[in-house]
Amino acid sequence: MFKSPPKTSNKRNTPSRSDSDIRKLCSEEGLAPDEFIAHNVTQRTKRRYPSGAGAPEFLEELTTIKSDITNDIKSMIKELLSAQTSRMDKFENYLLDIKNQNSKIENTNTDLEKSMNFISEQITSLETKITYLEQERTTVAYKLSSLEEKMETLDRSCIKTCVEIRNLPKRIQESKKDLYDMLIKLSKLIEIDLQVSDIRDVSRQYSKKENKTSNLTVEFSNTLIKTFPSL
Repeated sequence: MFKSPPKTSNKRNTPSRSDSDIRKLCSEEGLAPDEFIAHNVTQRTKRRYPSGAGAPEFLEELTTIKSDITNDIKSMIKELLSAQTSRMDKFENYLLDIKNQNSKIENTNTDLEKSMNFISEQITSLETKITYLEQERTTVAYKLSSLEEKMETLDRSCIKTCVEIRNLPKRIQESKKDLYDMLIKLSKLIEIDLQVSDIRDVSRQYSKKENKTSNLTVEFSNTLIKTFPSL
């Protein structure tokens, strides 16, 4: 237990006095100056801790209080460290999640960039092929036009020496010689002197089987014979 502090004196504190006043008071009360000072000045007593039989209990109590305070401080520090560690772990996990998400986004962006590059290359290749095909189409169109002109020229040159005889009767298993003979007989009927040597070729045009007649195309050796009515 703690010792209570000494009670304060009820005496009024005397105001400070000079040496002459102190000597005067000392002579009036019949006291020496040292005795007067010791009698009138209140000294503050020092607080003393218990000694003797109560000292071990006091020390044990102090030790217990110190141990409790130390344990409380350690517990508080441990709780703070645990909470701080938990927060740091959560923050670290959050940062790892963000890092993983950023990594996935970067990979996705890389894949998209590769896909876009591939598509761009394909488009460029298609554009090149289209350009080549357009050039080739232009070349083919030019060649086709040239061939058409040549065919038209050939047709015109053939027409110069050719005539068409329509609605001539068909024969079963008709041969080329039969067509020549038919043409010679026809020329005699119209009183034209036509020889076999004057005929370059003769052919029957295609017609349906049920048709009993069809046309003949006759090619003469020259344009002069073609105009045989004037002969």
